Amino acid sequence: MQLEYEVDKKGIGSRLKEQRKRMRFKQEELAQKMGVTEKYISKLESGVSQPSVPYLMKFSDFSGVSIDYLLRGKLPDNKERKASDRLYDSPEYQTGPRLSAHQRYIYDEVTKKLLSVLSETDI
Repeated sequence: MQLEYEVDKKGIGSRLKEQRKRMRFKQEELAQKMGVTEKYISKLESGVSQPSVPYLMKFSDFSGVSIDYLLRGKLPDNKERKASDRLYDSPEYQTGPRLSAHQRYIYDEVTKKLLSVLSETDI
């Protein structure tokens, strides 16, 4: 049985590129972090190749972006999105210093706690 489903390699590639730039990595830097070649990153971002499932899983974990967004370009409504996901959209986050994955995790956890406290106190 063959599934008839079109994979939008160009769309996936542009979203991968968008997220790489959002994290402020060059292709070479991301390739090193992900354990792949720069050529592979280039092929993915240009839509020449489609990413493997393991690559998408690792990229999703590394970047904090959902696999659904990477594959389909769909984000949940703002109310359904995690607070940490919405923070990546802020200009302050994008123009600030580049954070490592661990630093980003700490930033996200502190921010989630702060948002939780603020919502509990109706501030």
